[in-house]
Amino acid sequence: MSKSSASLDPPSASLGSLADAETRERHERLWQEFLQRPTVFVYEPRYLHIPGVVAMMTVQARITDRSIRRRLRRVVESLRETSCVEPYTEDYFHMTVVPPMLLTTKEHRPPLLFRDGFEVEALGPMREALRGYGPFEVKVQGLNVFRDVLVAVALDGGHSAEIRRRLAGILPELPDKYWNTLPAVPHISLAQFTGSAGVTQLRDAVAQLRDVYLGTLRVTRVYLVRSALRDGVFGELKKLAIPLSPKAARGEPAEP
Repeated sequence: MSKSSASLDPPSASLGSLADAETRERHERLWQEFLQRPTVFVYEPRYLHIPGVVAMMTVQARITDRSIRRRLRRVVESLRETSCVEPYTEDYFHMTVVPPMLLTTKEHRPPLLFRDGFEVEALGPMREALRGYGPFEVKVQGLNVFRDVLVAVALDGGHSAEIRRRLAGILPELPDKYWNTLPAVPHISLAQFTGSAGVTQLRDAVAQLRDVYLGTLRVTRVYLVRSALRDGVFGELKKLAIPLSPKAARGEPAEP
């Protein structure tokens, strides 16, 4: 088997177990950091008010399973009594595969700033890079608190990291870290913070939900998502689908 054909093999079960164990460890470290400094970042529109920036772009696995979306919404609604969280809408729920990039009408400087329209140019190569990649499952279990968002833990068996690696193989300018230099760790953002009041109550409530099972979803496609930005406020979403091949999951050749 050639290197090129071998590279189409999905992560093995053992690799998935190792990847999920690493994900749990990284989430635990972030949780411990929060316990040591229980502070949160409150989003303000001017945070993304950068001259020339017109949109944000990510690659996402969307949470389309309605039962899981309702479960996620219910668990975060149960935390609203802490008074410091504002839940995202159900149609927002997603797992980020490639960290955010900003699209600009001015000078572009990857891996943060890309020229406006990059998503159209990137779609074809991205689809080709994932043409032989099959669907996969993501187990959603446990909550965590990042500095800027409340999240659910996503155990994806290492698939998002492998997809990110394949996309970077054709588009090496794509980022593998967030703007704050944190490496990507699988998660589903549930709510943003509205203030510091109630953070202690939030800490205690989340501590009881650190291992709650919220469902298992099947990812059959990922999306290249463009989120329009105006004066630092997100507007219209443009979602471009990148299908994953069921045949690849069965070991059959993908369609030409």
